[in-house]
Amino acid sequence: MPRFLLGLGAAVFAGFGLAFALFPTPLAAFVEIEASTPSARADVAATYGGLELGVAAVLVWMLRRGDIRTGLIVAALTFGGL
Repeated sequence: MPRFLLGLGAAVFAGFGLAFALFPTPLAAFVEIEASTPSARADVAATYGGLELGVAAVLVWMLRRGDIRTGLIVAALTFGGL
């Protein structure tokens, strides 16, 4: 079950990260940001897309290393921080 939860966390972060990186304008409203300028769109894509993709990569790396406990702690802290 812990491996499944860590994999699920990685998938959720990857899904949201890809969505925000590829479609920052429509998803900016989700976080109550108006992304009407190129700079604002880049900020949404980098902050919400890039950060979540990075967290997903760390979680996958921890899953592959077998460091499940630390990965679950990282996932819980990140989800809690959001």
